Amino acid sequence: MSPRLLLNLCLFVCFNSCSSSLRNSTGNDNNKAVDQAIIEQPNITVGSKPTALTDLPRTREGGFVLSPGFYETEFKTYCLQPGTPDPSQGDAYLQTPVSGYRKDIVETILLNSRKHPAIAQRNIQLLLWSVVSSSDYNKLSPAVRTDATQLLTSKQIFELQGGVVGMLKSWDMRQESQIPTTTCRGCLI
Repeated sequence: MSPRLLLNLCLFVCFNSCSSSLRNSTGNDNNKAVDQAIIEQPNITVGSKPTALTDLPRTREGGFVLSPGFYETEFKTYCLQPGTPDPSQGDAYLQTPVSGYRKDIVETILLNSRKHPAIAQRNIQLLLWSVVSSSDYNKLSPAVRTDATQLLTSKQIFELQGGVVGMLKSWDMRQESQIPTTTCRGCLI
């Protein structure tokens, strides 16, 4: 289950719980049996400690199998807008669908980052910023490029390197650096 689906499920539970208590407080409890059948309200008392969400069973795709309860967890998050200021106290962020140029590469990085928790979050962030800003992939640090090989397919890396045009530029630059330069004094060339 993706974090986006988890967020939507939590919002659904919250809104459904609020609407249920509103109906019950106004005396209209026609749907009370349906509400209770769908959502079992957990008994959360003051001072109770949440269970780690990661202790729940998982689906084959890595989603969490939810059951009534009180959970908490921490997720790595990434910014897809290079150049924005760092978060400060009181800032709030919403989850949005990935869109725009190289959407498929960004999604691949994010999905595969879950399979490689040992990769430094900073390297993944730098790779994402490079992708969304169309920066020169070849100018990334060797550590970020090495991590990219674990997160992306060779076809996607080839695309980030500029495809055929990027390959020709790279080859041309290497050829120019191998041409011996000579100084000829008195030559009429």
